[in-house]
Parts: sequence; structure tokens; C-alpha cells
Amino acid sequence: MKWVVAVGLCLYLAGCAVVPDYVAPPVDVLAMRNAPDIEQWYFEGRLAFADGRDSFSAAITWRHERETDQIELIAPLAQGRVVISVLPDSVIIDDGDVRKEYRDDVDSVVYEQLNIAVPFSVLKYWLLGLVAPGVAFVDHEQGFFQNGWLVRYPEVLSLNSRLLPKKMSVDQDKTRIKLVVDRWELL
Repeated sequence: MKWVVAVGLCLYLAGCAVVPDYVAPPVDVLAMRNAPDIEQWYFEGRLAFADGRDSFSAAITWRHERETDQIELIAPLAQGRVVISVLPDSVIIDDGDVRKEYRDDVDSVVYEQLNIAVPFSVLKYWLLGLVAPGVAFVDHEQGFFQNGWLVRYPEVLSLNSRLLPKKMSVDQDKTRIKLVVDRWELL
């Protein structure tokens, strides 16, 4: 019986070495924002969206590599999947049945094709705790205001000495976006 406890304790401690440290609120948003930019990253998590008319939730994976982004949204209970590929000069939306390429910015394409107002063009910065470059912002207790959105980080984690969001919310008028990150990878 003692060996079961010893093995269990070893597995628990080994698991602790892999799991990032959680930082309780209030979040040091300035520490996140003043960290150097990460050129390549990946995360898995959950996204909830509501805008007063519609709401949905989905599993989300996002891979960012220098000039490209691949965002995959998977609805619960196999209700659908869409992959949004953002390239330097186009956006591709692939729902598994139809794959179309568009020559507009990602936010406009996603709104027109999927009828959701998610600001993916700046969200890629906000996900790292950064403000979008070249756009004015105002600090807030748990985040900041930028482009008419209130960005808050109620919970962050530490990974490779870098603070990254574990939970974040983005609000504008009646639109609410919540993200919970289950796994980060810095590439």
C-alpha cells in the first residue's frame, strides 16, 4: 500500500512540474505588456461569444506564426467546425464542406461570413497581454480599453518566466467574448 502512495505522490509531483504556476488577481497587466513579443505561439482553450442576438461556445485552437494565423473553432457535440486561416494578403474560411478565400481583413470576413464580431486582428496581441501596436489605449485595473473594447485578464499563468492569460474577457457594448486557455505553447 505504501508503494501506491509513493507512486501517486511521484506522479503528482511530476505533474506539478509540467503545469504552469497560476497567478491570482489582481493581475500585473504591465508585466505582461512590457514583456518582449512572442513571434510564434499556440494555444488550446474555450471561447464563449454573446452579442445580444446570438451566442455560442466553441473549443478553440490558435497557431500564430510570424505573418499567419490558423484559428480553429469546434462547436460542442459535433455541431460544426470552422478553420480561419489568416495570410498576409487573404483570409481562408474552411467549414469542412466549403473552402473559400477572401481578400479583405479578417474581422470583416468573419463578420460577413460567420456573423460574429470577434476582433481577431487585435485579439492576437491581446491574447499575449499586449496592446495592439499603433492604436491608442487606456489602462484599466485588470487590463485596458482599446478600439472600443474593454480587455480584462482575471487570471494569468506563468510559462517560461512569461505571464500569459489563463482567462480573459473582451467586452464592447452588448458583445461579450470570454476565453479560457487550457494549454499554451511558445514555439
